[in-house]
Amino acid sequence: MDGVAKLSISKSKEQVVVFYKPEARFRPEELREALGKTGVKVIQFRISAHGQVQQEGDKKFFLTANDRFRLFRSPHLPPNGPVALEAALNDQVRPMEIEVMSFTPLKN
Repeated sequence: MDGVAKLSISKSKEQVVVFYKPEARFRPEELREALGKTGVKVIQFRISAHGQVQQEGDKKFFLTANDRFRLFRSPHLPPNGPVALEAALNDQVRPMEIEVMSFTPLKN
């Protein structure tokens, strides 16, 4: 797949780990399709990423170099600024939504 730097599959952990190249876009539908050809079914995506939190009206978004995610039920995040986070992804809506499990504020 274009943009993928490394991929590992652990059947015992029921986990697939994908590392993307910095300029790549996250395309979950392509990842589901490619993994489906190997017999792997994706139930949920969890992401780990660095980016910016951006407040727009009453909504917050997480922006990476090439992707934008709406923050869903993530009240403790700062309204703006750089963070590293771990989140569960809902890729069935547009824009995609993430629910943050943990985060670390980063310095500008």
